[in-house]
Amino acid sequence: MVRSLVVAFAIVGCQPGPTSGPSGSPPAASSEAAGEWTRIDLPDAAGVWFAVGVIADADGFVVFGGVNDRAAAWTSRDGATWSSEALPGGFGFPSDGASTATATVLLGAGSTSLCAHPFGQSLWRRHRGAERWEPVPFVEPLFCAGGFEEMAATDDAFAVVGMGTGDQPFAWQSDDGMTWRDAGAGLPSNAPPSLIAASDAGFLELGRGERTDVRASVDGKTWSPVEAPPVPPAFNGGAPGMSPAVLLATSRGVLAIYESDGAAARSAWLRNADASWSEVVLRGFEPGDVISGGIAIGDKPFLFGSRGGRARLLSSTDLATWDPVPIPDGGGVMGLASFGDRTVLVTYTPDPAGGPDVTRVYEASGSLSGL
Repeated sequence: MVRSLVVAFAIVGCQPGPTSGPSGSPPAASSEAAGEWTRIDLPDAAGVWFAVGVIADADGFVVFGGVNDRAAAWTSRDGATWSSEALPGGFGFPSDGASTATATVLLGAGSTSLCAHPFGQSLWRRHRGAERWEPVPFVEPLFCAGGFEEMAATDDAFAVVGMGTGDQPFAWQSDDGMTWRDAGAGLPSNAPPSLIAASDAGFLELGRGERTDVRASVDGKTWSPVEAPPVPPAFNGGAPGMSPAVLLATSRGVLAIYESDGAAARSAWLRNADASWSEVVLRGFEPGDVISGGIAIGDKPFLFGSRGGRARLLSSTDLATWDPVPIPDGGGVMGLASFGDRTVLVTYTPDPAGGPDVTRVYEASGSLSGL
């Protein structure tokens, strides 16, 4: 069973946050609600704060972001009572999260004097059942990669892939979230990793560059090239190309969605049990609709996107027809997670005055099947 799936989303800026109760106190439920959703005022989210995403691990919900230039995480067992913590050590802000059967890791990046670029990655780990986060010891040969990164986890291992400074591909692997090893041998420099997903079979990553590249790994330690869907590469000479938009491990198989520049066209493919690909004709989209990420929770897949600058959350029963799920107004979806009979949603809305984006966190009672 896969504990966490990585999705693609953009890091947004800060916002003025509401003043709320002390860490660990129940947040005041906002009067703003849309359908089944009720906005949550997170504790200690005063001053300048932002949320980047949410995941669910064995202990409940984890919302991650920052408060007043400090990396932060908010945790909750039930989606109603939340605790906050300034993440210790490290630098930058978490932008991704994943969990195995025994631990949860948050991954971020930022400027640091520890790296010559001077940009690098930071990680924080929380062991299952523990209350506190601990910084992962900095490993200069790995964590000075810079660039961008994506993370996924199976029950047994974490894997991180990305494109570092100078367009160099990189990959790391860890069994416990604390000790990491280099796993980048053989990754192509002309199609560095762009997205990663985890399933019961291991890890799969999509490359973006001069060719359409797909790599697979059972444990995240070594990567092997596998058949790629017949999609034109992102850098296709003078011809139109397509970039990976979503890589989603579902109960029906791994779904890969590619988009052209401007989201004028998209192409979707389902990976079969024999490692071949079958095309999926997507329904429920219009030209210009943006797909920014997605997640599969149990047997239900979801896509994050927007239409005309308004956030959209979509679900499907067959991976072909995607129907909108009612959510509060916003510019886009940052994350979605479910634990027990509660669901948490993170959205963002651009500031019309040109200031930092406004992020909001919502909670809904009932399982995702009821949304």
